[in-house]
Amino acid sequence: MAAQGQQLKIGYTNVDYVLSNMPQMKNVQSEFETYQKQLQNQIQAKQNTLRERLTEYEQNVQANQWSDVVRADKERELQQMDQNLQKFAQDAQKSMQSKYTELLQPLYKQIEEAIQNVAKEGGYTHIFNSGTPGTDILLYADDDSDVTNKVFAKLGITPPPAE
Repeated sequence: MAAQGQQLKIGYTNVDYVLSNMPQMKNVQSEFETYQKQLQNQIQAKQNTLRERLTEYEQNVQANQWSDVVRADKERELQQMDQNLQKFAQDAQKSMQSKYTELLQPLYKQIEEAIQNVAKEGGYTHIFNSGTPGTDILLYADDDSDVTNKVFAKLGITPPPAE
C-alpha cells in the first residue's frame, strides 16, 4: 500500500530497449567482439595443433613406424589434447558471458539511476520493466504511463523514432 497521503502513480519502461539504444552499446559490442575474437583465435590455434598431431599420428600408424606402446601413448596424448580443447572451449564460453555482463553493468547502473530520477521527479511510486514477452512483470498499462522517453532524456539520449 502507498504511504499515507501519497497517491499511487505507476509508470513503466523497457530497460532492454533503452539499453540497446544507448550510444555506449557500440563500444560494448566492439570490445566484446574483440574479446570474443581473441578467444576464438585461441580455440582455432588449439584445433589446428590437434589436427596436425592427428594427421601426424595417422601417417605414422599407416607407415607402421611405431610400436604398440608408442601408438597407445600417442592415442592417449591425442585424447588428452581433445579433452583440453573441449574444456577450453567451455571455459571460453563462460568467460565470454561474464565479460558481456561485466561490460553491460555500468550501462544498467546508468539506466537504474535515470529511472530513479524520473520516478522521483515525476512522483511515481512504482516503475515496472516491460520487456521480453513471457518475462514481463507488467501485463497491461496505458501508454501514458510509459516513461521510456523520460529515461532517454535523463541519459541524454535522443529517443529513436516510434516504430
